[in-house]
Amino acid sequence: MPMRISFSDYCYNVEMQRALKRHEAKTVRVIPIIVRPVYWQDAPFSKLQLLPSEAKPISRWPDRDEIWLDIVREIYTIISDLQTAFKTKLKQWVTEGDMFLEHQQYKESLIAYEQAIRLAPKYADAYRSGNAIFSKLD
Repeated sequence: MPMRISFSDYCYNVEMQRALKRHEAKTVRVIPIIVRPVYWQDAPFSKLQLLPSEAKPISRWPDRDEIWLDIVREIYTIISDLQTAFKTKLKQWVTEGDMFLEHQQYKESLIAYEQAIRLAPKYADAYRSGNAIFSKLD
């Protein structure tokens, strides 16, 4: 008889491991939320920022509505920080591409614009700037 894997095993052994690898690669942000008392200290996510603050389970807070609101605020702050970092990195790549273009270093310029496009595939200015390189090469 084949071994059956439970949904919990699959989530823990496959999905969580995949999420943690993506967290390490900085393509996602994993935020564990402790809902009920559980021994999490040896879990693979134990070194990450846990919510709620103090890693106190939500079920142990006297006012659960208040702690859920606190969690939402914390997640909002994390998202805002990530958006700021994203916009800063995007601007850096475009600025670098512009600088290389100005100095007629077309290969380096194109690489920088391609990085901007990887970050934001719908960012039209990076495409326009990249296309400007090809018109100069003709």
